[in-house]
Amino acid sequence: MYRFSTQYVSSIYSFLSRIGIEVEERSIGGFTFLPGVMAEKGMLIVDPSRLRFPGDLLFEAGRLALSSPAQRMRLSGDLNQLQDNNGEAENETAIILWSYAALKAIGLPEDVVFYAEGYRGDANWMITNFKEGNFIGLSSLEEWGLTQASIFPAMEKWLREEPASQNQK
Repeated sequence: MYRFSTQYVSSIYSFLSRIGIEVEERSIGGFTFLPGVMAEKGMLIVDPSRLRFPGDLLFEAGRLALSSPAQRMRLSGDLNQLQDNNGEAENETAIILWSYAALKAIGLPEDVVFYAEGYRGDANWMITNFKEGNFIGLSSLEEWGLTQASIFPAMEKWLREEPASQNQK
């Protein structure tokens, strides 16, 4: 069984708390797409006994962070299943880039998130592209006001907000 540094998990928890994503550790019964991780009303639920890769925490936190605030608070259950069933278009590449920016902000090695067993075997390809400055999906993060191409992987904001036109209603 793969074992990882609890320091990675601790660093990820601290980061998520700092940006406004709550994390609670407790037992999770049943299947989840990424073992040991699910959502509950916008909070990340983690079962440490089932978590296989600490980077999965950042990927699933990215799903929460890039959901609209109203949608984020309604998300409960296996995030992959919820995204597939809720009818909203998901921007998987934006979640991947958000995860990359988060690992850089935390100071984690790339392979904590982009591990060999993940991303349908394309983890090394992704890391190579990122190192070359190829950030597919960056336009979504820019559109949501989270970053700009000139500063990425630095982020101006970590959580998607309602568009200004909806804030004025």
